[in-house]
Amino acid sequence: MKKIAKNLNAIVLCGGKGTRLTPITENIPKPLIEINNKPILEYLLDHLVAEGIDNITLATGYKSELIDDFIRGYLGKSVIKTVFSGDADILVRIKDAADTFDGDFLVLYGDTLSDVDVSQLITTHDEIGLPATITLWPLRSQFGLVNFDSGGKVTSFEEKPILNHYMNIGYFYFSRDILKYMEHQEKWEEFLGVMVKENILSANLHRGKHITVNTPEELALARKNIKDYKHKDKL
Repeated sequence: MKKIAKNLNAIVLCGGKGTRLTPITENIPKPLIEINNKPILEYLLDHLVAEGIDNITLATGYKSELIDDFIRGYLGKSVIKTVFSGDADILVRIKDAADTFDGDFLVLYGDTLSDVDVSQLITTHDEIGLPATITLWPLRSQFGLVNFDSGGKVTSFEEKPILNHYMNIGYFYFSRDILKYMEHQEKWEEFLGVMVKENILSANLHRGKHITVNTPEELALARKNIKDYKHKDKL
């Protein structure tokens, strides 16, 4: 297990209904969907524990009792608790969870697996010195691209290249004073724009593994690619 430079809390967002994965999510919350016989949430917690995160809060809503049952059986070394916010926006869940501890904190999506180096994220956050840092991942085209010249002659093929654009994969680092910016906000998507407008959001680039499970197609890909995702005993 790594030992990070500072004691951090992590909030894992586990409250959504996962409607795009119906009918699977009619019976379980999305973080408990299994990828090769292991819940998404277990992969995520294993990584946080391996990165040296000592205190983890699961921000729950939909089918929260099943998350509670899972945590009682999870054999990690960190202190894990749940905070139930009902059918609420992500921003409400974050604020409810942050009220239960002091200090800086991470915010992670409960349906996303990324082998983010937390120590490097902390370094980036501290060096830039803004209250918030978002982790980004290079976006890969779903399609092969064709380049051609002004005369119409094809000059090259690129099979699903990495683009010069980046996607939000969570792993937000928030200094404690971010809460004053959240105070009068109600919607997470709007708050992301507020942080940009207020010039308080910096970027941390992640070029490692990343797996998202939002749709049946992504779930199938996750089951194919999970062997490349680092487990805690390999970190």
